Amino acid sequence: MRRDHILQYQGRGETVLVIDPDKSVRNLLYEILKLNGYNILSTDNAHGGERLYWMHQGKIDLVLADLWVSGLSTTLAKMLHFKPNLSVLFTTHYGVNRTNTALVDMMVLEKPFDIVELFGALKVSLRNGAAVAGGTSIQSRVSLD
Repeated sequence: MRRDHILQYQGRGETVLVIDPDKSVRNLLYEILKLNGYNILSTDNAHGGERLYWMHQGKIDLVLADLWVSGLSTTLAKMLHFKPNLSVLFTTHYGVNRTNTALVDMMVLEKPFDIVELFGALKVSLRNGAAVAGGTSIQSRVSLD
């Protein structure tokens, strides 16, 4: 990939909270995002994500989380209550059934994804704010716990 192509995806110091149970995924996302101008926090579970969120006084710009992390919908509901415009981008390796109305308005990257898909989705998510349109809480839209 050409460097000028990657520059369009360059972060501007946005803070991304990665929540993924797979350590290799967390490490890879950390390296890729850090090298491209993002500040990264990471954890393997929803409780750890909530703890990091409050430790950083809600200054997280985007949550990048595996869709199937146990307890995630409750944790995100708390974060979105505090910061309604928080951007959320989900990942999954189980595939996505877009006929499921809980997932219609959500940004979901299917694993494996490439770097261009990742950065494109990050930019869209950061620009558009909260993952769920119309102000509907994530708790009421997706119940995966």
